[in-house]
Amino acid sequence: MMENQDYDFDALEIPASTLNDDEFDIPEFPASTRDDRIEPENLWDPVLVVEEDMGPPSIKIYYVAVNDDSLALGHSWNEVVKDTILLIEIFNSYIVTYPINVRRDKHDYLRSKYGRIKSFVFDWNDNNWPEKPSEVKEMLDFFPVGFSKQFQYGLGLKWEYRFLIENIAAIEGIEQIVFSKTEETRAEGDIYFFNLSDYNALRRKIDNIARRNQKEAHEDKRLLCYTNILHKHDPQTYPLRLKKPKAGAIYEFVNSVGEEAKFDKRDQKSIIRLVQSNKEKIVKDQPKALLQLKTEIEHITLSQLI
Repeated sequence: MMENQDYDFDALEIPASTLNDDEFDIPEFPASTRDDRIEPENLWDPVLVVEEDMGPPSIKIYYVAVNDDSLALGHSWNEVVKDTILLIEIFNSYIVTYPINVRRDKHDYLRSKYGRIKSFVFDWNDNNWPEKPSEVKEMLDFFPVGFSKQFQYGLGLKWEYRFLIENIAAIEGIEQIVFSKTEETRAEGDIYFFNLSDYNALRRKIDNIARRNQKEAHEDKRLLCYTNILHKHDPQTYPLRLKKPKAGAIYEFVNSVGEEAKFDKRDQKSIIRLVQSNKEKIVKDQPKALLQLKTEIEHITLSQLI
């Protein structure tokens, strides 16, 4: 690791040289200018190249992969043409990453993974800068939770959090996301400031939804197999089981669809049947609400008769 050099500049200001005017391109540099020091075990595997830049002081880390045409010709590592793409820049107090699509079968191979959004920025206060690819890989382990930490996948966020980026990308003009401990979440110019507390709160909620759905799917599969195997084989020994709704399920459903939701006749009959089957408990727990409902039904009925 090399110790970073003191340099005073705004931690949220990205040097213009790192940005590309093409809406969907990532900064690219000719392979001939790179010193590709590490040969991969497999020719089709990408490698990292680390370089120091003095203006302003920074470390540039490049994603290097064998060009498709050279790969098809079966050339050796020293003979092949290599595609070299800027992947990470490390500055005095922050890091810029340029997530890219690394699927060779896709039309946007080695271009921005998130279309118009070219870069992610977040705080970084480590006094040591990586000098070798192995040190870069160690550094990636300390990226924020939810970030992809394997350069072979082009960085960015993990797949399960793609909805966060999709919605930010829908905001017109946004090209960069700054993950900040201090800035409030907001869109300003071409930057979306994403407060890390807000980001982590949403990330945890996405995790909770995934876990809840996995548990529900597990129970549904078990009930399906029980009904169609054991119950079908011997109904006396294995009586029919019904799926039990979890507590708060109806509350969540009503809140999600809103009070103005339209229900067809089947839904209406099911709602009435559900109330009828729970009428005693509803009378006990919600007497005022039930009385109000009764009054409203009588009023509607009377209005229709008139």
